[in-house]
Amino acid sequence: MFYRIAQLILWPIFRLIFRFKVIGYENIPLTGPVLIASNHLSNLDPPLLGVAVRGRALNCMAKAELFKFTPFAWLLRALNVFPIKRGSPDRKAIRRAINLLKEGQGFFLFPEGTRSSNGKLGQGQPGAGMIISQAQKSCALVIIPARIRGSELAMPRGAFFIRPKHVEVKFGPPVTLDKIDGQGQSKEVYQKIVDTVMEQINRL
Repeated sequence: MFYRIAQLILWPIFRLIFRFKVIGYENIPLTGPVLIASNHLSNLDPPLLGVAVRGRALNCMAKAELFKFTPFAWLLRALNVFPIKRGSPDRKAIRRAINLLKEGQGFFLFPEGTRSSNGKLGQGQPGAGMIISQAQKSCALVIIPARIRGSELAMPRGAFFIRPKHVEVKFGPPVTLDKIDGQGQSKEVYQKIVDTVMEQINRL
Protein backbone atom coordinates (compact mmCIF):
# COMPACT_ATOMS: atom_id res chain seq x y z
CA MET A 1 0.00 0.00 0.00
CA PHE A 2 2.76 2.46 0.95
CA TYR A 3 4.58 1.68 -2.30
CA ARG A 4 1.48 2.42 -4.37
CA ILE A 5 0.84 5.67 -2.50
CA ALA A 6 4.43 6.76 -3.18
CA GLN A 7 3.95 6.02 -6.89
CA LEU A 8 0.77 8.10 -7.04
CA ILE A 9 2.40 11.04 -5.25
CA LEU A 10 5.69 11.04 -7.17
CA TRP A 11 4.28 10.58 -10.69
CA PRO A 12 2.78 14.12 -11.00
CA ILE A 13 5.79 15.61 -9.18
CA PHE A 14 8.22 14.03 -11.62
CA ARG A 15 6.08 15.06 -14.56
CA LEU A 16 6.06 18.66 -13.34
CA ILE A 17 9.72 19.02 -12.34
CA PHE A 18 11.44 16.76 -14.86
CA ARG A 19 8.89 16.70 -17.69
CA PHE A 20 9.24 12.98 -17.02
CA LYS A 21 8.71 10.79 -20.07
CA VAL A 22 8.32 7.02 -20.21
CA ILE A 23 8.78 5.15 -23.49
CA GLY A 24 8.15 1.46 -24.12
CA TYR A 25 6.01 0.84 -21.05
CA GLU A 26 4.01 -1.69 -23.07
CA ASN A 27 7.05 -4.01 -23.04
CA ILE A 28 6.68 -4.67 -19.31
CA PRO A 29 4.48 -7.62 -18.29
CA LEU A 30 2.14 -6.69 -15.46
CA THR A 31 2.24 -10.18 -13.96
CA GLY A 32 4.87 -12.87 -13.53
CA PRO A 33 8.59 -12.66 -12.83
CA VAL A 34 10.20 -9.67 -14.52
CA LEU A 35 13.69 -8.26 -14.10
CA ILE A 36 14.35 -4.73 -15.33
CA ALA A 37 18.04 -4.07 -16.02
CA SER A 38 18.94 -0.39 -16.30
CA ASN A 39 21.91 1.91 -16.64
CA HIS A 40 22.72 3.95 -13.53
CA LEU A 41 23.44 7.69 -13.62
CA SER A 42 22.09 9.21 -10.41
CA ASN A 43 20.61 8.59 -6.97
CA LEU A 44 17.33 9.53 -8.61
CA ASP A 45 17.31 6.38 -10.74
CA PRO A 46 15.61 3.98 -8.28
CA PRO A 47 12.55 6.19 -7.66
CA LEU A 48 12.42 7.02 -11.38
CA LEU A 49 12.15 3.35 -12.29
CA GLY A 50 9.68 2.68 -9.48
CA VAL A 51 7.41 5.44 -10.72
CA ALA A 52 7.86 4.60 -14.41
CA VAL A 53 6.48 1.08 -13.87
CA ARG A 54 3.11 2.19 -12.59
CA GLY A 55 1.25 -1.09 -13.08
CA ARG A 56 3.13 -3.17 -10.51
CA ALA A 57 5.47 -3.01 -7.56
CA LEU A 58 9.19 -3.63 -8.00
CA ASN A 59 11.86 -4.77 -5.57
CA CYS A 60 15.50 -3.68 -5.60
CA MET A 61 18.75 -3.70 -3.65
CA ALA A 62 20.68 -0.75 -2.22
CA LYS A 63 24.05 -0.47 -0.51
CA ALA A 64 23.91 -1.55 3.13
CA GLU A 65 25.30 1.79 4.33
CA LEU A 66 21.96 3.43 3.56
CA PHE A 67 20.26 1.27 6.20
CA LYS A 68 22.31 2.55 9.15
CA PHE A 69 19.86 5.39 9.87
CA THR A 70 16.78 3.65 11.27
CA PRO A 71 14.03 5.98 9.94
CA PHE A 72 15.52 5.93 6.44
CA ALA A 73 15.96 2.16 6.64
CA TRP A 74 12.26 1.83 7.48
CA LEU A 75 11.37 3.98 4.46
CA LEU A 76 13.55 1.91 2.15
CA ARG A 77 12.07 -1.37 3.33
CA ALA A 78 8.55 0.03 2.94
CA LEU A 79 9.49 0.71 -0.70
CA ASN A 80 10.64 -2.90 -1.27
CA VAL A 81 14.34 -2.10 -0.97
CA PHE A 82 16.70 -4.47 0.85
CA PRO A 83 20.41 -4.10 1.65
CA ILE A 84 23.39 -5.57 -0.16
CA LYS A 85 26.95 -5.46 1.16
CA ARG A 86 29.53 -4.07 -1.21
CA GLY A 87 33.11 -5.16 -1.66
CA SER A 88 32.46 -8.89 -1.84
CA PRO A 89 29.64 -11.13 -3.12
CA ASP A 90 26.65 -10.84 -0.77
CA ARG A 91 25.14 -14.30 -1.22
CA LYS A 92 22.27 -13.60 1.14
CA ALA A 93 21.11 -10.58 -0.88
CA ILE A 94 21.59 -12.43 -4.17
CA ARG A 95 19.51 -15.38 -2.91
CA ARG A 96 16.78 -13.01 -1.82
CA ALA A 97 16.67 -11.39 -5.26
CA ILE A 98 16.46 -14.79 -6.95
CA ASN A 99 13.72 -15.97 -4.59
CA LEU A 100 11.64 -12.85 -5.24
CA LEU A 101 11.78 -13.57 -8.96
CA LYS A 102 10.90 -17.23 -8.36
CA GLU A 103 7.82 -16.00 -6.49
CA GLY A 104 6.75 -14.11 -9.62
CA GLN A 105 7.59 -10.64 -8.35
CA GLY A 106 9.11 -7.69 -10.18
CA PHE A 107 12.71 -6.66 -9.58
CA PHE A 108 15.10 -4.08 -10.99
CA LEU A 109 18.85 -3.81 -10.81
CA PHE A 110 21.74 -1.82 -12.20
CA PRO A 111 24.14 -4.33 -13.79
CA GLU A 112 27.03 -1.84 -13.64
CA GLY A 113 26.84 -2.02 -9.86
CA THR A 114 27.39 1.69 -9.33
CA ARG A 115 26.62 5.08 -10.86
CA SER A 116 28.42 6.09 -14.03
CA SER A 117 31.05 8.74 -13.42
CA ASN A 118 30.85 10.19 -16.93
CA GLY A 119 27.30 9.49 -18.10
CA LYS A 120 28.42 6.65 -20.34
CA LEU A 121 27.37 3.02 -20.06
CA GLY A 122 29.92 0.93 -18.17
CA GLN A 123 30.57 -2.78 -18.00
CA GLY A 124 28.03 -5.04 -16.34
CA GLN A 125 29.08 -7.13 -13.36
CA PRO A 126 28.87 -10.94 -13.31
CA GLY A 127 26.73 -10.86 -10.16
CA ALA A 128 23.85 -9.53 -12.23
CA GLY A 129 24.38 -12.38 -14.68
CA MET A 130 24.27 -14.87 -11.83
CA ILE A 131 20.91 -13.56 -10.60
CA ILE A 132 19.49 -13.84 -14.11
CA SER A 133 20.94 -17.30 -14.70
CA GLN A 134 19.76 -18.76 -11.40
CA ALA A 135 16.28 -17.24 -11.64
CA GLN A 136 15.80 -18.51 -15.19
CA LYS A 137 16.29 -22.09 -14.05
CA SER A 138 13.11 -22.08 -11.98
CA CYS A 139 10.79 -19.50 -13.52
CA ALA A 140 9.77 -18.00 -16.86
CA LEU A 141 11.82 -14.88 -16.29
CA VAL A 142 11.30 -11.87 -18.54
CA ILE A 143 14.29 -9.53 -18.77
CA ILE A 144 13.53 -5.95 -19.80
CA PRO A 145 16.37 -3.54 -20.66
CA ALA A 146 15.92 0.08 -19.60
CA ARG A 147 17.82 3.27 -20.41
CA ILE A 148 17.59 6.36 -18.22
CA ARG A 149 18.57 9.73 -19.67
CA GLY A 150 18.91 13.07 -17.94
CA SER A 151 18.93 11.98 -14.30
CA GLU A 152 22.65 12.83 -13.98
CA LEU A 153 21.68 16.45 -14.76
CA ALA A 154 18.61 16.45 -12.53
CA MET A 155 20.66 15.20 -9.58
CA PRO A 156 24.43 15.08 -10.24
CA ARG A 157 26.93 13.28 -8.04
CA GLY A 158 27.35 15.10 -4.75
CA ALA A 159 24.14 17.11 -5.14
CA PHE A 160 21.60 17.22 -2.31
CA PHE A 161 18.84 18.92 -4.27
CA ILE A 162 17.14 18.09 -7.54
CA ARG A 163 17.19 20.34 -10.60
CA PRO A 164 14.42 20.87 -13.18
CA LYS A 165 15.98 18.93 -16.06
CA HIS A 166 14.23 16.72 -18.59
CA VAL A 167 14.37 13.04 -17.64
CA GLU A 168 13.38 10.06 -19.75
CA VAL A 169 13.13 6.31 -19.15
CA LYS A 170 12.95 3.98 -22.14
CA PHE A 171 12.09 0.29 -21.85
CA GLY A 172 13.07 -2.10 -24.62
CA PRO A 173 11.63 -5.44 -25.71
CA PRO A 174 12.57 -8.56 -23.69
CA VAL A 175 16.16 -9.75 -23.91
CA THR A 176 16.72 -13.16 -25.50
CA LEU A 177 19.53 -15.24 -24.00
CA ASP A 178 19.15 -18.40 -26.09
CA LYS A 179 22.44 -17.85 -27.93
CA ILE A 180 24.71 -17.60 -24.89
CA ASP A 181 27.72 -19.89 -25.35
CA GLY A 182 28.70 -22.06 -22.42
CA GLN A 183 26.84 -23.83 -19.67
CA GLY A 184 27.00 -24.27 -15.95
CA GLN A 185 27.70 -21.85 -13.14
CA SER A 186 30.86 -19.93 -13.90
CA LYS A 187 31.93 -16.31 -13.83
CA GLU A 188 32.56 -16.46 -17.58
CA VAL A 189 29.01 -17.57 -18.35
CA TYR A 190 27.55 -14.96 -15.98
CA GLN A 191 29.66 -12.29 -17.68
CA LYS A 192 28.39 -13.35 -21.12
CA ILE A 193 24.82 -13.09 -19.86
CA VAL A 194 25.25 -9.60 -18.44
CA ASP A 195 27.19 -8.47 -21.53
CA THR A 196 24.20 -9.47 -23.68
CA VAL A 197 21.87 -7.49 -21.43
CA MET A 198 24.18 -4.46 -21.46
CA GLU A 199 24.27 -4.58 -25.27
CA GLN A 200 20.48 -4.30 -25.35
CA ILE A 201 20.55 -1.40 -22.90
CA ASN A 202 23.11 0.34 -25.10
CA ARG A 203 20.80 0.06 -28.12
CA LEU A 204 18.00 2.00 -26.43
